[in-house]
Amino acid sequence: FDEEILGMKKGETRTFTIDVPEDDSAVYLAAQAGQPVTFTVTMNAVKKRVAPEPTDEWARDTMGFEDMADLRKNVAESIAHQKDDLIPRMKENQVLVELVARFEDEVPENLLEAEEASLLQEFFGQLQRQGVSFDSYLMQQGLSADQFKEDVKQQASDDVKQQLALDAWARHEGLELTDADVTAEFEKAGVEDPAAVERQWRDQGRLHLIRE
Repeated sequence: FDEEILGMKKGETRTFTIDVPEDDSAVYLAAQAGQPVTFTVTMNAVKKRVAPEPTDEWARDTMGFEDMADLRKNVAESIAHQKDDLIPRMKENQVLVELVARFEDEVPENLLEAEEASLLQEFFGQLQRQGVSFDSYLMQQGLSADQFKEDVKQQASDDVKQQLALDAWARHEGLELTDADVTAEFEKAGVEDPAAVERQWRDQGRLHLIRE
């Protein structure tokens, strides 16, 4: 479609026919999948993106900064902050991928089922909060229900392998978690009364989540 309208001028009309693939995911063409479809297109307008001149006035009135120097400083600080935050996470992810690749044992079925149930609960909760139906999600992603199930199973398997591999690595390195380590996590959370929150978690039997 895009190739057919390239070069059209304002007010010009073209008629052309396109073969719709069998696996086309466009909802409005679903009934025509595998058939030729004829379009008549009129070009009402042709626009181009024009970048604004980066002046002190533009930085102040449009972006809310004092001037361009202030904007550049803010952007530089933001990039530096992102690097400090993202690069360690990227390294951690690469390490986890390598660690899971070394996993050789069979994954216990009960752990897989529990992780799969947890993933599904989180996923459908998110869909509900967004007001999106499961069928709409599948359509947007171009997935079938069977493909979705396989993806969830694979994700659950990877997550469990990651957890088991990390546990094995921690035992190998002789890592030991102390009560002070747990308390420190509550202090780092930035809550008003870390000690009270820790007591609440302990009373509710949830401290194991922090330890994990």
